[in-house]
Amino acid sequence: MKQGYSIDRARVPNAAIKVLQRLAKTLLRDRPDVVNQTIDTSAGKLSTQVEVVDAALIGRFREINPQVLASEIEFDRAADVSWVWLRKLLEGWRDVLSHPGLNALPPALQATVDLPALRVRAKQARSLHERLFGADGTAWVMSSFIEQSQTMATILGMIEADGLRKDLEAVVGPALPLLLTTMQVHYEDMVAERMSRENRPGDDFRELRTQLRWRIDHYKGAVESLADPDEPESYDIVNRALRSLVLINQRMSAGGTSEEIDESLDGDFVELDLSDPDEPDEPPQLSEEAPAPVEA
Repeated sequence: MKQGYSIDRARVPNAAIKVLQRLAKTLLRDRPDVVNQTIDTSAGKLSTQVEVVDAALIGRFREINPQVLASEIEFDRAADVSWVWLRKLLEGWRDVLSHPGLNALPPALQATVDLPALRVRAKQARSLHERLFGADGTAWVMSSFIEQSQTMATILGMIEADGLRKDLEAVVGPALPLLLTTMQVHYEDMVAERMSRENRPGDDFRELRTQLRWRIDHYKGAVESLADPDEPESYDIVNRALRSLVLINQRMSAGGTSEEIDESLDGDFVELDLSDPDEPDEPPQLSEEAPAPVEA
């Protein structure tokens, strides 16, 4: 009597590494009670591969940890506010100290505030504003991290190259120029780290995905070796052990993005645990409150 067998056409899908990792963990969870040496060996090697992939995924997750990204965004906003404040200070001293209404002060009071010196300071503020910010002001703070870093470096470079630091400190004081120069050092380091993360080749993950697919396929073949036409119940054992492979093929054939497929596996598949063993069990929660926009 010929036995029907629904598993022999099920193949390991060419899915995203996280989906394959969940499949592998689910297959190991559903490992049949009836085993042989081939299954034991294949399951052991698949389990080892799962551990390797887990470590790689945790490492990648650590690199794009939401807390790290939030810290970078907060620092970027601090830089935005600092540069906007410098522009506003120059505008403020320019407009206030050059205001014609100050001429109404009696000569004695003009002497008290040294109005001629204030007029000179107003001219310095106007000149600095035009040279550093021009017509666009600080609209560039809304650009990408890379573009903003280059813009800030250009302005700071011009301040030093053209000998404007002394005039700038005379108008706004020494603290803010020093802060901007110091922040630039960290900003450039931050941009370099972000570029390194974004440009990091994915060859390692592609290789890991290939290895994981191979190990899953090998385990599938090992489990299928239990099927015996003389023992019809053996087909039920194999079907139960490889049920997740059939399910994932059905989900893949239905289409959808990797994220959608991953979400659709909830309840049927083992969840990934990407918690970092070097981090506390309950990391501090980030505020979801949207920050106030920076005026450019």
